[in-house]
Amino acid sequence: MRLPPLPSFIARSGKYCLATIVLLLTVRLAVAQDAIYLKNRWTNEYIGYKNMEAAVNASPALATVSAEKKLLWYIERIDDSYVLLKNKDGFYLNVEKGYLEAGKVPASFFSAQWKLPAAGGYNYIINRWTGVYLNNQNGKLEASTGNPAWWSAQWAMEDQNGNALTAKDFSLTAYPTLVPDPNTYYRFQNVLANSTSLLFRYR
Repeated sequence: MRLPPLPSFIARSGKYCLATIVLLLTVRLAVAQDAIYLKNRWTNEYIGYKNMEAAVNASPALATVSAEKKLLWYIERIDDSYVLLKNKDGFYLNVEKGYLEAGKVPASFFSAQWKLPAAGGYNYIINRWTGVYLNNQNGKLEASTGNPAWWSAQWAMEDQNGNALTAKDFSLTAYPTLVPDPNTYYRFQNVLANSTSLLFRYR
């Protein structure tokens, strides 16, 4: 059974529908994830909870820890430049309160968004809101004004099996190509905003 034609204000322009499809597809792809461990270049320690029981807390403190206590982080891309870093407990790395913590802040907050530029085989982790670097220069894990030359502000990435990953800039520039079929309806949902899905047909 074919669905009835869409209202004219939606279907009147093929270019409009195609642009909308690409936009919504981009939003959907933005939650594509990479699962990684973050290892500090200077100390060879990993990012984890300061106290293992902290997982039950709303905003557990973080520290650089040994490999046995390391936390897996999921990279959620949100645009061409910035990502979210979320752990298995659903806590986002953020500086919303002025200091580094893991918490359940909205994904739209700049305090929870990070840039991961690559340099010299390592990545920097730079906050979008304040421009601070994730580092352990002072002997503790913190987000503060950093120096790109510091090894304490440089991070290696490992996959879920502990294999070293090549440092890279995380980007959303490589979108798949969508060739719409005029006889097909496409349903897309803005999963970041958790909004109602919309139905489009390219004409």
